[in-house]
Order: sequence, then structure tokens, then C-alpha cells
Amino acid sequence: MAQEVGKDTLFFEFKPKRNMFWSGYKRNALFLDSLYHSIRRYKPLIKSGELKVRVLGFCSSYGTAKENRLEAKNRSNQVKSYFIIKSKI
Repeated sequence: MAQEVGKDTLFFEFKPKRNMFWSGYKRNALFLDSLYHSIRRYKPLIKSGELKVRVLGFCSSYGTAKENRLEAKNRSNQVKSYFIIKSKI
């Protein structure tokens, strides 16, 4: 289940064994909107390097640790790419 883990952490979800990011899956759209507003609010601090935005990926859908690490990297890159392409900041 997608969840907010505090004011500075959001979890985006992927369908198991799927490597495509869907903004409409579960609560992803809600969290994208929250992230968008936070980045707009803190844009000067982000641009100056005083504040960082990190996207970390995790995965346990596959059989080996190596497959999960590769998929986690792919998924985190997809979320970053989606946000960069779709946001109008």
C-alpha cells in the first residue's frame, strides 16, 4: 500500500513484476501532487543546493537480490523521469 512516512518521505508503487511507472496506480497521483507542491515551495533552496530531493528505489518482486536491485534502480529512474517530463516547475 502506498503510504506517506512523515513529512519528507513518500512511497510510489509499481505493480508487482511490472517495470512501468503508472501515475494512476494506487495513490501515486496523490503523492506526485504532494511532491510537486513541495518542490515548488522549496525551489530556491533546491536550486541553491541547500535542500536535496532524492528518489530511492526498492523492489522485492523478483527471485534474486541482483534482479531486485536492478529493478529498484530502474523504478527510481522512472519516477524521476516521469516527474521531470510531466511537471511544469
